Amino acid sequence: MKRFGIINFCVTFWLICGMSCLSPHDPSSYSDEDNLIHDSEKTDEFVKKNQEDAEHQDPLAESAPKYEVKVFTVESPAVGFGYKILVDGVAKLSQNVIPSIPGSKAFSSPENAMKAAKFVIHKLENGEFPPSVNKEELDSLGVLD
Repeated sequence: MKRFGIINFCVTFWLICGMSCLSPHDPSSYSDEDNLIHDSEKTDEFVKKNQEDAEHQDPLAESAPKYEVKVFTVESPAVGFGYKILVDGVAKLSQNVIPSIPGSKAFSSPENAMKAAKFVIHKLENGEFPPSVNKEELDSLGVLD
Protein backbone atom coordinates (compact mmCIF):
# COMPACT_ATOMS: atom_id res chain seq x y z
CA MET A 1 0.00 0.00 0.00
CA LYS A 2 2.91 2.32 0.77
CA ARG A 3 4.32 1.78 -2.67
CA PHE A 4 0.98 2.69 -4.30
CA GLY A 5 0.87 5.92 -2.26
CA ILE A 6 4.39 6.91 -3.29
CA ILE A 7 3.70 6.12 -6.95
CA ASN A 8 0.40 8.01 -6.80
CA PHE A 9 2.16 11.01 -5.19
CA CYS A 10 4.92 10.99 -7.83
CA VAL A 11 2.47 10.74 -10.74
CA THR A 12 0.27 13.50 -9.30
CA PHE A 13 3.29 15.74 -8.62
CA TRP A 14 4.59 15.14 -12.15
CA LEU A 15 1.20 15.94 -13.70
CA ILE A 16 0.77 19.13 -11.68
CA CYS A 17 4.26 20.43 -12.36
CA GLY A 18 4.36 19.29 -15.95
CA MET A 19 1.01 20.82 -16.84
CA SER A 20 1.45 24.15 -15.09
CA CYS A 21 4.92 24.98 -16.36
CA LEU A 22 5.69 25.52 -19.99
CA SER A 23 9.03 24.41 -21.25
CA PRO A 24 11.67 27.16 -21.23
CA HIS A 25 12.56 26.02 -24.73
CA ASP A 26 9.03 26.50 -26.05
CA PRO A 27 8.97 29.92 -27.80
CA SER A 28 5.18 30.11 -27.52
CA SER A 29 5.57 30.45 -23.76
CA TYR A 30 7.29 33.83 -24.07
CA SER A 31 5.75 37.23 -24.56
CA ASP A 32 7.03 39.33 -27.46
CA GLU A 33 9.37 41.17 -25.11
CA ASP A 34 10.70 37.88 -23.69
CA ASN A 35 11.25 36.66 -27.24
CA LEU A 36 13.52 39.64 -27.78
CA ILE A 37 15.54 38.60 -24.74
CA HIS A 38 15.91 34.98 -25.87
CA ASP A 39 16.48 35.67 -29.54
CA SER A 40 20.17 36.49 -29.81
CA GLU A 41 19.66 38.30 -33.11
CA LYS A 42 17.26 40.74 -31.47
CA THR A 43 19.19 41.41 -28.25
CA ASP A 44 20.37 44.80 -29.47
CA GLU A 45 16.79 45.76 -30.33
CA PHE A 46 15.64 44.76 -26.83
CA VAL A 47 18.40 46.75 -25.13
CA LYS A 48 17.69 49.81 -27.29
CA LYS A 49 13.95 49.59 -26.56
CA ASN A 50 14.54 49.45 -22.80
CA GLN A 51 16.99 52.37 -22.94
CA GLU A 52 14.44 54.48 -24.82
CA ASP A 53 11.77 53.61 -22.24
CA ALA A 54 14.11 54.60 -19.41
CA GLU A 55 14.92 57.93 -21.08
CA HIS A 56 11.24 58.84 -21.29
CA GLN A 57 10.61 58.15 -17.60
CA ASP A 58 11.85 61.02 -15.46
CA PRO A 59 10.73 60.48 -11.87
CA LEU A 60 11.61 64.06 -10.92
CA ALA A 61 9.45 65.47 -13.70
CA GLU A 62 6.42 63.75 -12.25
CA SER A 63 6.98 65.23 -8.81
CA ALA A 64 7.92 68.75 -9.97
CA PRO A 65 5.07 71.26 -9.85
CA LYS A 66 3.51 72.28 -13.14
CA TYR A 67 3.36 76.04 -13.59
CA GLU A 68 0.90 77.79 -15.85
CA VAL A 69 0.38 81.50 -16.59
CA LYS A 70 -2.94 83.17 -17.34
CA VAL A 71 -2.78 86.77 -18.53
CA PHE A 72 -5.89 88.82 -17.92
CA THR A 73 -7.18 92.34 -18.51
CA VAL A 74 -7.16 94.68 -15.51
CA GLU A 75 -9.65 97.54 -15.29
CA SER A 76 -9.28 98.46 -11.65
CA PRO A 77 -7.26 99.88 -9.90
CA ALA A 78 -5.41 100.49 -13.19
CA VAL A 79 -6.12 99.75 -16.82
CA GLY A 80 -3.80 97.22 -18.47
CA PHE A 81 -2.86 93.60 -17.96
CA GLY A 82 -2.04 91.32 -15.07
CA TYR A 83 -1.22 87.67 -14.59
CA LYS A 84 -2.09 84.65 -12.51
CA ILE A 85 0.33 81.84 -11.79
CA LEU A 86 -1.27 78.45 -11.34
CA VAL A 87 0.61 75.62 -9.68
CA ASP A 88 -0.73 72.19 -10.62
CA GLY A 89 -3.93 73.86 -11.81
CA VAL A 90 -4.51 75.88 -8.62
CA ALA A 91 -4.17 79.69 -8.66
CA LYS A 92 -1.35 80.56 -6.26
CA LEU A 93 -0.39 84.09 -7.25
CA SER A 94 -2.41 86.86 -8.83
CA GLN A 95 -0.74 90.11 -9.86
CA ASN A 96 -3.00 92.86 -11.21
CA VAL A 97 -0.44 95.65 -10.76
CA ILE A 98 3.27 95.79 -11.54
CA PRO A 99 5.13 94.65 -8.42
CA SER A 100 7.78 96.93 -6.85
CA ILE A 101 6.38 100.01 -8.60
CA PRO A 102 4.78 102.69 -6.44
CA GLY A 103 1.13 103.34 -7.18
CA SER A 104 -1.28 101.17 -9.06
CA LYS A 105 0.02 100.61 -12.55
CA ALA A 106 -0.81 97.51 -14.62
CA PHE A 107 1.35 96.03 -17.35
CA SER A 108 0.93 97.85 -20.67
CA SER A 109 0.70 94.68 -22.80
CA PRO A 110 -0.08 90.99 -22.38
CA GLU A 111 3.47 90.22 -23.54
CA ASN A 112 4.96 92.27 -20.71
CA ALA A 113 2.73 90.57 -18.17
CA MET A 114 3.77 87.17 -19.57
CA LYS A 115 7.50 88.05 -19.39
CA ALA A 116 7.17 89.10 -15.76
CA ALA A 117 5.17 85.96 -14.89
CA LYS A 118 7.76 83.69 -16.52
CA PHE A 119 10.49 85.44 -14.54
CA VAL A 120 8.57 84.81 -11.32
CA ILE A 121 8.15 81.15 -12.29
CA HIS A 122 11.89 80.95 -12.93
CA LYS A 123 12.46 82.18 -9.39
CA LEU A 124 10.00 79.63 -7.99
CA GLU A 125 11.65 76.80 -9.90
CA ASN A 126 14.99 77.82 -8.41
CA GLY A 127 13.64 77.67 -4.87
CA GLU A 128 13.20 81.39 -4.25
CA PHE A 129 10.23 81.98 -2.03
CA PRO A 130 8.67 84.43 -1.95
CA PRO A 131 9.55 85.11 -5.59
CA SER A 132 9.77 88.88 -5.20
CA VAL A 133 10.99 91.04 -8.07
CA ASN A 134 12.49 94.50 -7.89
CA LYS A 135 12.33 97.47 -10.23
CA GLU A 136 15.79 96.77 -11.71
CA GLU A 137 14.85 93.18 -12.62
CA LEU A 138 11.62 94.34 -14.24
CA ASP A 139 13.48 97.06 -16.12
CA SER A 140 16.04 94.52 -17.40
CA LEU A 141 13.15 92.36 -18.64
CA GLY A 142 11.86 95.36 -20.59
CA VAL A 143 8.39 95.26 -19.04
CA LEU A 144 8.40 98.82 -17.68
CA ASP A 145 7.30 101.71 -19.87
